[in-house]
Amino acid sequence: RQLDPRIAKTSICHFPVNGLHEESIFTVKLVAVLLAITVHVFFVASTIVVIEEYCDAPPAELVELQVGCALLPGNRLITDIQTAPQQLRTPAAKALTVSLRKLSVPSVQGMPVVFARRKRFGQNADGTCCSLPFAGFVNSESPRLLAEILLEAGGVQLPSPSVWETLKRIFVGERATDPKSAEFEKLATILVKRTGAVVIETQAPFTVSGRSRDPFTILEEAPADEGAATLEHASGRTSIVDKQMVGYLRSQAPQPTQVVLDGMLADLAGVRVIDGGMDGDRPLGSTVLLDVSDEADLAELKQALAILDRPCGHCMCFGEPTLELRSSRQEHLAVLSIHHGHSLRCAAWKDDAELIDERRLRDWLAHHGVPGPLAEFLESEESEQRRWEDWERWLAAAPECLKRLPAEVWHQVLETSDLTEVQDAIARAYPKMCERVLELFDWFGSGAGPWTGFPDYELLPEQILLRLPVEELVAALEDARLSAEQLEGAARFFAGWAFASSASSQRGAPPTALVYSDLLVFVPEYTGAPVAIPASLRAQLLKYCMTRADEDKQHRAKSAFASQ
Repeated sequence: RQLDPRIAKTSICHFPVNGLHEESIFTVKLVAVLLAITVHVFFVASTIVVIEEYCDAPPAELVELQVGCALLPGNRLITDIQTAPQQLRTPAAKALTVSLRKLSVPSVQGMPVVFARRKRFGQNADGTCCSLPFAGFVNSESPRLLAEILLEAGGVQLPSPSVWETLKRIFVGERATDPKSAEFEKLATILVKRTGAVVIETQAPFTVSGRSRDPFTILEEAPADEGAATLEHASGRTSIVDKQMVGYLRSQAPQPTQVVLDGMLADLAGVRVIDGGMDGDRPLGSTVLLDVSDEADLAELKQALAILDRPCGHCMCFGEPTLELRSSRQEHLAVLSIHHGHSLRCAAWKDDAELIDERRLRDWLAHHGVPGPLAEFLESEESEQRRWEDWERWLAAAPECLKRLPAEVWHQVLETSDLTEVQDAIARAYPKMCERVLELFDWFGSGAGPWTGFPDYELLPEQILLRLPVEELVAALEDARLSAEQLEGAARFFAGWAFASSASSQRGAPPTALVYSDLLVFVPEYTGAPVAIPASLRAQLLKYCMTRADEDKQHRAKSAFASQ
């Protein structure tokens, strides 16, 4: 059969990847089939069990799962796990990778043996959301042999001549086999029955293209000591990047895998933890925070350094701290920088590598007197909790009619900024303008707190208020006994940049941006009463803001509401 990714929809696909001539492919396929039946069948069957156990209780949002396994010479295993939707990939990859690496990895000879399991959940349509297995390991747009990609990712160098090359010389032109022969059909049938595998016949070496990216051309490169370059991208945009980013963009290094990291750690006898990050293959700092040579400590560290077989992007910082690995002969093995406690950078691969158990490495460092990564994580975790609580509070304050709008409406709002359906829903739910206005001010006053540096989603009620007549807003506020949230929302709205821009554009005098507390805060400098609202309401809003322990709010309120 011709190679067709759709055949992998619910089956195991066995890809014997090779660089043989067409007439020799079938014979080598027979060798691969025989190996799978005798040795690999147990690994394949065990892999299926691991996948099925995960799929017994999959996340509710999971639409598609694809698990690829590549067996390399030297009992090496590389995995590639994809999901739809994409955001489920990391938790699925961590759960499945840990289980798959506990299996006994069989030995293969010569070139890699690859298979993948793809499962759909609640969908019967043709097509797939997942790319071909291991496509994400390619660093070039040009197609490359999958065998080459995997051998590179696994750090495998074939002997010369390799077993595969020997097979080529034996079979090419001498023992070509009819792919429709009864012998092949029998073996393929046995493999399907025993492993659930579908043998895919390739008529050419199996190649994979790289991930889509924006190609670039260096227009101008500064001297090495300045280390900057101007790039022109295929889309037409230009950008200026530093020398580290140019080096990353040009890199053709393989993507991170555990087998390559294991090779670095095989002769590990000592680790120095150095303050600061790394550039290339050298630490940037000089202060040694920790020097470890105890075998038990190093064994724990090796387990804590387990990574996923895949790229996880390229952090824009240098990382901190840095691990310098040394051998039993005090030779330099590698340098690893830790990025925000959840990924590793190494000169041996292009993108950063994602840790499987990031907390384990942070705890190991803290236990040995390097608390920085753990403290950073705990602070980040607290910030994330606060952000989640802010979101929950803001969502609870939203009008009920908006919570009932279908997801399609919100997708349309994000794509077009058209608030028509949102405005209509609020108008239907609150036919009296005064109630509608107070509801919106209450919502706008239920944000995270800051008027500068707040989540983008908080802009929605402001955008709706801007579309209502100012006199209606003022009338609603004057006729009501305002809650703290409504006062907050009203003060935030009338002292804000969006309203000032709208109002000043009508007067022909654009607002002036002031630099305050090292932040660019858009506060209009008025020569008269800035807001067309009664003095009593301005005084009420000013009094409220002056009770807030927030200098930004006080400064804005004085500018917007105080008598000039």
